[in-house]
Amino acid sequence: MAVALLAAGIVLLFVRPGRMPLWVGPIGAAIVGVATGVVRWPLAADALHLLRNPLPFPLFAVPLAWPLDRTGILARSAGRAGRDWG
Repeated sequence: MAVALLAAGIVLLFVRPGRMPLWVGPIGAAIVGVATGVVRWPLAADALHLLRNPLPFPLFAVPLAWPLDRTGILARSAGRAGRDWG
């Protein structure tokens, strides 16, 4: 059962029914795994605890990077950095 949930989570990353967000498949498989007891809660809690420190960076960086990308600031910065290194 655990292998089937893992496979379902991976497949749903590539085959997204109805253009669902990328995170829905793996999170759904994890929730089903914990709810059915295939994945024990202490193991899931340990995994979440390990994500406590690295997870805030993308939670804050992605929403901040999106408007900067829309305005072209990131492309100009990359172009300037490319000239400096090239």
